Amino acid sequence: MGSPSPPNAASRALAPLLAAWSAAYTVAHVQAQGEEARGQAPGQLALANVRASGLLPAAAPLELYEEAHLNPATGVLQAITDTQADLLVLVARPRSFLAGLFHRSVTAAVLRHCTVPVLLLPAESL
Repeated sequence: MGSPSPPNAASRALAPLLAAWSAAYTVAHVQAQGEEARGQAPGQLALANVRASGLLPAAAPLELYEEAHLNPATGVLQAITDTQADLLVLVARPRSFLAGLFHRSVTAAVLRHCTVPVLLLPAESL
């Protein structure tokens, strides 16, 4: 789903809290219809991006959930159902006013329909 959105400094400060949880972590990668894989397998790239974010301990085992040919919000919601997740951690990209007028927000769509608590972390402004 586009380029990675690294968490900002405030979000990364939550890493010790996330490390303290005895949780199983699943990284969901949703490949929208028409989105092409470039180079490395997209799911493996998603795992690498989560590892590089610093949000989770380096040794934390990560499961990969992949969904293809859905719109991103639907794919995230399907991942929650299929994995029986108890919590969704979502890194949200900042949007400019104009981008907000012309693009639908995946984050907003997920929040409207999510059935589990969501920890929404701001991404770095690029």
